[in-house]
Order: sequence, then structure tokens, then C-alpha cells
Amino acid sequence: MTTTSTSGAALLRPEEINELIVRPVERESVALTASTVARTTSRDYRVPIIVADASGRWVEEGADLPISDPDVGRDRGDAGQGRRGGRGQP
Repeated sequence: MTTTSTSGAALLRPEEINELIVRPVERESVALTASTVARTTSRDYRVPIIVADASGRWVEEGADLPISDPDVGRDRGDAGQGRRGGRGQP
């Protein structure tokens, strides 16, 4: 990408991006309004995910219900780069 200025300076400084772009989008976003936002100063974060659902099956009336739990893993990401790691990583 070519620039027409000699400094090649960014259009917005990092401290301006949050105030001018991120916060207005957060205020108007339906998805963010309905969700919980977890802010962190760490670049690395881990989010629990369901790897496999709990099992279910039909049983005879009066029979014991089988109890199982879903398999839970963690998705690992880099908050600074928006990259995601593999599913189920510790």
C-alpha cells in the first residue's frame, strides 16, 4: 500500500480507536447487549466449549434414566491478534 504522506502515520491513534469506533459499536450492538463481555488485559484467554453433547436415549417406562455429562474442552485464543487455537486444548 502506498502512502501520500512522508510520515506514513496511522489515520487514528490506538487510544482514539476505542473511543471513536469500538464504544459506539458496542452501544448499538444487539449481540453485545444480550451477551456478557469479559474484558482482560492478558493477550491469552481460554473459553470453555462443549466438545460432545451428553448422550440421550429412549428408555422403558419406569426404567432408570441414564445420566451423562457433556465433554467440555477449552478454546484458546490470542486477544491481540484474533487468532483461535484448536478445540479442546488445555
